[in-house]
Amino acid sequence: MTPIFIGGSYGVLHWAAGSYGVIICGSLGDEALNMYRSQMFLAEYLAGAGFPTLRIDYYGTGNSAGETGRFDDWVASITNAVRWLQTQCHVRRIALCGFRIGAALAASAACASVDIDALIMLSPIANGRRFLREMILAEQTNADIWKSRSSIDDGQWFEAHGMRIDGASRDELGRLDIAKLQLPPGIRLLLLDASGAAKSHDLVKQLSKQGFDITYEIIDGLDSMLRESHESEIPRAAVLRTSEWLGDAGCTRNAYIAEPLATPILELGIARETAVQLGPDEQLAGIFTEPTTRDDSAPVLLVVNTGANPCRGNSRGHVALARWLAECGIACLRIDGAGIGDSAPESGIHGQPYSVQGSEDVTAGVDFLAAHCRGPIIVYGVCSGAYHAFHAALDDARIKGLILVNMQKFIWDGNEALTVVQQTTLRTTRFYLRNLSCRQVWRRLATGRINVSGITHVLAGRALRQSIAALDPLITRLHGETRIGRVRRQVRELAARPVPILYALSGNDPGLDEVAEYFGLHGRGLRRYGNLTFEVIEQADHTLSANWSRNRLQQSIGLYLQRHFSAVSHVTGAYSHRLAKTRHPSSMLAGICR
Repeated sequence: MTPIFIGGSYGVLHWAAGSYGVIICGSLGDEALNMYRSQMFLAEYLAGAGFPTLRIDYYGTGNSAGETGRFDDWVASITNAVRWLQTQCHVRRIALCGFRIGAALAASAACASVDIDALIMLSPIANGRRFLREMILAEQTNADIWKSRSSIDDGQWFEAHGMRIDGASRDELGRLDIAKLQLPPGIRLLLLDASGAAKSHDLVKQLSKQGFDITYEIIDGLDSMLRESHESEIPRAAVLRTSEWLGDAGCTRNAYIAEPLATPILELGIARETAVQLGPDEQLAGIFTEPTTRDDSAPVLLVVNTGANPCRGNSRGHVALARWLAECGIACLRIDGAGIGDSAPESGIHGQPYSVQGSEDVTAGVDFLAAHCRGPIIVYGVCSGAYHAFHAALDDARIKGLILVNMQKFIWDGNEALTVVQQTTLRTTRFYLRNLSCRQVWRRLATGRINVSGITHVLAGRALRQSIAALDPLITRLHGETRIGRVRRQVRELAARPVPILYALSGNDPGLDEVAEYFGLHGRGLRRYGNLTFEVIEQADHTLSANWSRNRLQQSIGLYLQRHFSAVSHVTGAYSHRLAKTRHPSSMLAGICR
């Protein structure tokens, strides 16, 4: 695998010596995170079968340049990738392979190129209007679960399920419909979908009426790739069928010998991003963001994975954070842990966000920063990433600061559910107390739609654990260190070093009850430590999916850096638009990979 940048768009080339190339086009928003590993596996498999394969992040998405994506830029990213694959790998034929809404974007790009031989659609969404409806439903469900503040469409921006686009792009996406496109005559079509996909069946009928020869097959379990990233499963049957179908066209060996590509660097004006390999045998992937002018004494940040999500983060939050920090003169490394994102596919423990490996990944990131930077190292993590950051800091004196966001557990015993919140999950204690005066709650109570006994049992258990926590010093003297005592000792050790900590939680996050169990209601036991700032971001959800909540966290990070590291002379809510002024992708191909 070789990371590259094409006209501002990030990509990964899976090299093979064949004359038939494949470009993989993913979905948009947080849906793209869940299928990332499946796309990686497909690309590796196709390359092994002799097809040089390129995965691409559309401009304004993923690790690409641009603050937000625009429809024309997404399509241009695909057509630019076609030209790059022809130029760099000397392929003679190309297939576009789209996942979900990526299938429609790939179809749109195929209309603009005579060089596309085939279009592969995996669990496609045939039109953008349906995709937008699904994103809205996902956002509304998420807001209901977390009781968070969400603004899906304010007239200027459309924001849902990790996707933030302007109104014009929303309208353009809404008009996209595969069946209404003028696809090139003679293009080969493959559509694979899960059982019960009636919409795909309708699309097949429409394309067949237009005279296209389309192969349509049902693949059981294909929809399993849409689950949360730590639960998502690779659709191996679909991967095998795709490779087999492509092989029917013949994949001759290319006599061209690939030349080494230049170091993948993305120039962002006042910052530069470099795709790097790190860790044992350079098995881990990362993106190192450096300001063009930087004080060697300035702190540097390590951003670790959230669960099994790649290093862009939910709602692309880690990318925005890194580029905002660069504007403030602070370098940042975002890493893909073992078995995650663009790290070696054979590495890692899939589906285990909490593992020994996670802490080792943090150590690998610290090793890289210690070798390339002189400033103090701060580790930033969300959810399981915060857990690994916390435990890595206990063992590694090189870590001089921590930013812990929505940390669910101080101790992980391996027997708990990985899904943070589902619709049936019991809420935080403060959630129930706040809603006692709500009429809707009493109506649901009267109709038996609230599990009173279950809630009472859980709340009583929480109260009991908090009472026991108050007696922990006495229990420790009588019976030795307890679980609660161990966590308190760990926080004291970090305070003694001292390691400044910003500990932020969303308003209804389950992490609030975790804090209450160890440190009392509202984290009052944490407030005695001068090195620790404890904050609650009201009305935010667990992943800080809303743009306003991420900006709010950035402000807190800026104040934290000012207070403890004399860094960040100005605190803003979002990184400057100057960083988004990388060349428009349509201006490609000169200097395509520097």
